[in-house]
Amino acid sequence: MPTKKHTLSNDSDDEVATKKVKKASTATPVKWTPEEEAIFAELAEGILKKHLWDAVKADGRLVHRKANGIYMRIGTMVKKMIKS
Repeated sequence: MPTKKHTLSNDSDDEVATKKVKKASTATPVKWTPEEEAIFAELAEGILKKHLWDAVKADGRLVHRKANGIYMRIGTMVKKMIKS
C-alpha cells in the first residue's frame, strides 16, 4: 500500500509541497534496560510532583488531602510501577 501524502499550501508562493507520512515501525520492540526504567521513573515522578498538586487543587475532589500526602502517594505509585 503506498504511503499517504498530505498537501501543504504556502500562502506566499502558491507552491504546493507534499510530505510523506511515516508508518509505524515494524521493528521488534526492544526491552527497557534497568537504567532506562530508573531514568523514566525519575522523570515521571518529577513531572507528577511538579504539576499534579495544581491539578488536584483545581479539581476540588481531593482538597482534603494535604500536599505532602499527595506527594507521598505519587512516590508510592511510581515505586509500584517500577516493581511491575
